[in-house]
Amino acid sequence: MAREGLLVTATAAAWLVVKAETVMEGDSVLLSCRYSVKQYGLSQMCWGRSCGTFWCNGIVAQTDGSGIISKVSDHYRFAGDVLAGEMDLHIPKVTLMDSGLYCCRVDIDGYFNDKKVSYTLSVVKGK
Repeated sequence: MAREGLLVTATAAAWLVVKAETVMEGDSVLLSCRYSVKQYGLSQMCWGRSCGTFWCNGIVAQTDGSGIISKVSDHYRFAGDVLAGEMDLHIPKVTLMDSGLYCCRVDIDGYFNDKKVSYTLSVVKGK
């Protein structure tokens, strides 16, 4: 069973959501990343192993606003409707190598407006 922690920070220009997930090796995990298409319009999104200054670092997948344009591995799957602002990262069989940071970044128009959702994934060795 996954455990989750949450910290949300917001400034006048940018916002960041920080979460922690703990899962057993071999279980699945879903890391959520969503934004309001109604409020912001279709935006580019990326999932990476960390958030960089301007985009994701160690890109796992990215969209152009209308669909997924690249994905590094079939190990990762996606849930949700990209056209509705949903790009949840699903890892169906988590391994110890999946431990670490993950970041979803939504490219919101304007300076320093991007939405960032950062996860620390901890994978516990199975019995």
